[in-house]
Amino acid sequence: MPATPVFLGVTGINGKSSTLKILESIFRVNRPAANHTFKIFPSALTEKPSIIEKIRDASRQGVNYFFLEIPPRALASPHIKSLHLDLLAVTNLSPDSLAGPSGKASGLLSNFSKLLGEDSTSLINADDPLALQMADVTHSQVITYALDYPNAMATAKEILINSDQSQFKVFVESDLTTLSGKVITPFSQNYTLPLPGRHNIYNALVATIIALACGMSSESIKAGFTRLPPFKRCLEAVYSNHFKIIDDGASNPGAISSVLEAISSYQYRKLILVFALSANQNSAVSALNGKLISEWAEKIPIEKVVVTKSINQVNKKARASLQEERAFLEKCQNITGRISVIPDLGDAIQDSILAAREGDIILLLGEKGMEAGASLSQKVLHSFSGSSG
Repeated sequence: MPATPVFLGVTGINGKSSTLKILESIFRVNRPAANHTFKIFPSALTEKPSIIEKIRDASRQGVNYFFLEIPPRALASPHIKSLHLDLLAVTNLSPDSLAGPSGKASGLLSNFSKLLGEDSTSLINADDPLALQMADVTHSQVITYALDYPNAMATAKEILINSDQSQFKVFVESDLTTLSGKVITPFSQNYTLPLPGRHNIYNALVATIIALACGMSSESIKAGFTRLPPFKRCLEAVYSNHFKIIDDGASNPGAISSVLEAISSYQYRKLILVFALSANQNSAVSALNGKLISEWAEKIPIEKVVVTKSINQVNKKARASLQEERAFLEKCQNITGRISVIPDLGDAIQDSILAAREGDIILLLGEKGMEAGASLSQKVLHSFSGSSG
């Protein structure tokens, strides 16, 4: 057990929650032997100054490892700076995902440079150009990881992905120093993750390095992967019979791209995409989402895109604005014949199910507006067949 609490943060646009869920599984499997007592704090808590008192309460209860999901905008917060993070992992900071005044790269780099001291460790995604710039401005010890960047200190290679799992081999290419000062010499290890998609391999690679830094063995990490439960709304198969319905909460350009890249590795006839427009993102992000979906419609067999504002599922405040809707649709002009707008989510899902044929995939995509998508799908299927499938 560490003499003082250990604070480990994960920041970035995408991948934070999934990385922490994978870490949670690793720590749960190994907690009895390692005497690690941990607690995970989601971004809804870490963005508030009250997190400090919650951490004090948890520490008094014997928690010694604190995992913090930190949105990039919170890196400058005084309460985050006061924690003196032992390790901060950066997942991705795609400029497209940072559209808008709050996402200026210069401010983000400045905040990061002031956050970590020489006794801290930063874990940097070398495949992300903006994240890689952080390695040049931080005073902390740097560990780089990547799937593509050739000189990263930790990499995942020999990747095989299907709709059920991802297989890969982690290569630690350089000496890594754990938080306790132990040196891990280069090694390699095969892993199987019960989650599909390259984006989940990134998340698993981050979780692996953090677990190693905390003193976990590679075999312990493998056991944590094996016992990982399914993730809600993360490429979740909610119906599988003559066709499949897959549900995912992706709502920004980076996440949407990751999901569609993962779907491209599946075996299917045609893809029907039901996309719920999100509110309060700003028109720039909506335009980027439209541009991205339009581009993917030229790469993979997307037969139909159904856009919905979920007018009967979310209140007016949470509903996408007319400007956001227009910004999205303006970027989809090259797929005009394949795109339709259906205001109600239930009607949009019914339309997609009626259009589906054997071997197709219906992909439910979006954040708040799509949260009811899986249950509405079951209701529609029940109305057609008399059973929930």
